[in-house]
Amino acid sequence: VGSPDEVLNHPKTIEIAKFLGFKNIFSTTLIAQEKKANYFSVDPNLIRIVKEQSDCCDYSFEGKVEECMGITDHFKLFVNVNENQFFIKIPKRDYESCLSKSKQSVTIGFNEKDVAYL
Repeated sequence: VGSPDEVLNHPKTIEIAKFLGFKNIFSTTLIAQEKKANYFSVDPNLIRIVKEQSDCCDYSFEGKVEECMGITDHFKLFVNVNENQFFIKIPKRDYESCLSKSKQSVTIGFNEKDVAYL
């Protein structure tokens, strides 16, 4: 119950967020924002692979590639960060090949403006 913006962008429960297709739902302790909400989500299209943690983003993490799948125009990348699995979509035009080496270390990042608090 609520305005379309509230319901679609700030669901009140994890179950509703999952039903609406939210991905990457994690505890706010991961980004040290416990005061805003208990959980957050970030769109897989808005997470970047960066060269160094200081390169681009408000939040960045070191992780290990668990799996990389090539789809028509993008790669689906699954990265493990402290037992949290991030799902990331990266355009093929930005990467010549999939980051396919299992357990390869990568740095991922995203910005505060892209975080949806649940």
